[in-house]
Amino acid sequence: MSILPLVTEVKPAFTKQYSSFLCFYHNRHVIGFPAYQIVSDKNNPLRTKTLRRWLNRDRNALWWHVLCSQAAHPKSILRNWFCNRVRAAFKEELRMRNMDENCRPTTESKHSEAAALLMGYLRIQIQSNLTEVKYSQIRDDCGRTIDDLLKRSRSQPTGSKRQKSAALHRETP
Repeated sequence: MSILPLVTEVKPAFTKQYSSFLCFYHNRHVIGFPAYQIVSDKNNPLRTKTLRRWLNRDRNALWWHVLCSQAAHPKSILRNWFCNRVRAAFKEELRMRNMDENCRPTTESKHSEAAALLMGYLRIQIQSNLTEVKYSQIRDDCGRTIDDLLKRSRSQPTGSKRQKSAALHRETP
């Protein structure tokens, strides 16, 4: 079993700040920031369980996570409320684009086997106090994030370097 790279070891492929949050997208699957703290500590009793869970996650999906630090608000109940608001808005925007929570298309009959439209790891970091931000603004920001990631994934060529090189040599006379 190969170990997944930690989020701190891989530079994000896409970083963007919106009015309600900051997002970091990695175009490959990495162990997320909350699990990083557990996995990096060899004496942590949850290390084995957490590492096993991350290694057995579905690779045909977008792994996304919402985080809120104490800088946004000192009270944990409000930080949890902020995270829940952003999670709900993100899920609604995915549904508006005919995708499930893992970014797989829902229009196909066997959507559990369909390839995800987005893959990798997305961390949504709440930076501001969301009590002043309207829910419609959070949804707009989530929608723009998904649209930017979809546009980015469509522009990226697929396949390995070897396949691209072979195709390039076949095209030249």
